[in-house]
Amino acid sequence: MNEMKVEGNKTVSETVKDRGTPISHTSEHSSSDKSGVHGICGGNKTQIGFEAGRTIELKQYEFCRIRLGLRLRLPDSVNKETAKEAARQFVDEMLKREESAVQGGDYATQITDETKAVLSNCVCRCIKVLYGLTLKSGSNKFESHQVDIIEELPVSDGADLVAEFESLSSEMAEDLDKEHNRIKGKDKDTGL
Repeated sequence: MNEMKVEGNKTVSETVKDRGTPISHTSEHSSSDKSGVHGICGGNKTQIGFEAGRTIELKQYEFCRIRLGLRLRLPDSVNKETAKEAARQFVDEMLKREESAVQGGDYATQITDETKAVLSNCVCRCIKVLYGLTLKSGSNKFESHQVDIIEELPVSDGADLVAEFESLSSEMAEDLDKEHNRIKGKDKDTGL
């Protein structure tokens, strides 16, 4: 029996064999509605990753934190150093995009076609996004509230990483805005 969990999704499968020949197969699936379709992820495939982050001042002693990452496994056809550089370029460009959005700008990512091709050939890809806030709340100007929202999303083999990141980023930005309003007392629940 094989069991695999990917971002809240669970698949349990069983294959019955007679003298090495499969004669029946059963499987059970449950989901968080976020899935990634991956090839074989185990074995001796090298896994690499890259993460980078920034802390940006919003106004007097209030800050936004952004931390982004990409993990992936290398098939034999992809050079390790090339994949490391592609992962770094992807994360750096997405980080520039996020920084620009926080500061009210619009940044057009500059990811090369070569980088996109390298990342598309990798398997078992997972993007990680952390958004955080440090906000003053209440009458004491020396106290602050801190909140982080973190999500990891498996990205199907061959799927567009930029599109998947942008979708996840938009979803998480809404969640972060709700936390901002809650801490600042704009919603009914004002406590942490």
